[in-house]
Amino acid sequence: MKYRVWLAVTGALWIAFWAMDLANTMRLKADGALVNVAHIGILVTGLLAEMLGWRLARFINVGYFLLVGSYTVVQAFALELKSLTPASDAATAIGLLALPMLAQGIVNFAIYRSRARQRASN
Repeated sequence: MKYRVWLAVTGALWIAFWAMDLANTMRLKADGALVNVAHIGILVTGLLAEMLGWRLARFINVGYFLLVGSYTVVQAFALELKSLTPASDAATAIGLLALPMLAQGIVNFAIYRSRARQRASN
């Protein structure tokens, strides 16, 4: 049951992050609002699937973080190589967004793996 608390708290923090980014995007009238809505929708779906005990939850809660975190690293490096952004922007994107998302995905994977081993041993 502790793992569900972990997933709920961290999921709520990521939803709050994307909601704040959505508000900032709308305030600045910039592009990207639909992307933020999609992130929020995926995270809410992952939390709902976990609460309902669906097996799909592990794919959402692991795959989302690993995929988006990896994509952010690749995108930051690609923009850096093309000199489209200052180096500090790429480092900020990797340090504040990509690495925490990758860490979250790895921790979620470890949680689901240990739960599967517990079920197999019972």
